[in-house]
Amino acid sequence: MSASTIRETVLWIVGGHEESARIVEADLRQSGLELRVGWLADLDELGESLGRSLPELLLCFEFVPGELLRQSVELARRLAPGLPVLSLGPSPGAQATLEAMDLGATDRVSIDDDQALQHLERVVRRELPRGRAQRELLRLRPRLATFEAQHREQLLTGADAAIQARGGVVSLVNEAFAELLGHTDPGALLGKPLTDFVAPEQLPRVREELRQLARGQRAERPLDTQLLHASGAP
Repeated sequence: MSASTIRETVLWIVGGHEESARIVEADLRQSGLELRVGWLADLDELGESLGRSLPELLLCFEFVPGELLRQSVELARRLAPGLPVLSLGPSPGAQATLEAMDLGATDRVSIDDDQALQHLERVVRRELPRGRAQRELLRLRPRLATFEAQHREQLLTGADAAIQARGGVVSLVNEAFAELLGHTDPGALLGKPLTDFVAPEQLPRVREELRQLARGQRAERPLDTQLLHASGAP
């Protein structure tokens, strides 16, 4: 493929014959998917092309899932993380599909007959949005990690008493909160149920509030309650 063609292409096929790309493109366009399908002869072309542009879906043609698929998956993981890879070839039966998935493909498809083409269309419709979502997640992951690190630092070093729980279990707590409840070591509070720090007479109401919050039935608002001091007094 030329550089200009690569930029316009959504789906690539590596291996087999160029006619396969024409068949796949014609079928997908007939089903309402307006996309272009490009053909790459081998792994060398695949590596060069991934260095210039990225498709949204990669198909690897082999009569039996094998070395070409394995290396294509490895290239995609290294150069295009999140790119879905499908195995393309005859007999998309259970055994061939399992072999393809063991090598890293998300599915096995074929263009042998009308039923196989219908299956191909449905798999492509499934994998395109899934791949886009995965790549977006990978793109945002560093930003999310930075945000979480900043949040953690602010919570742990803040002057105000603060605690964070996940699944009802304490995951972060600062010195101010520990001191408020009479504890000398904040680390000793980690991993304990949040309700361990609630006064006994308040527990039924707090538990119900937390259940509603977990189900999305409680509006975001402060939860007023009495906390339990290390001495056992509210």
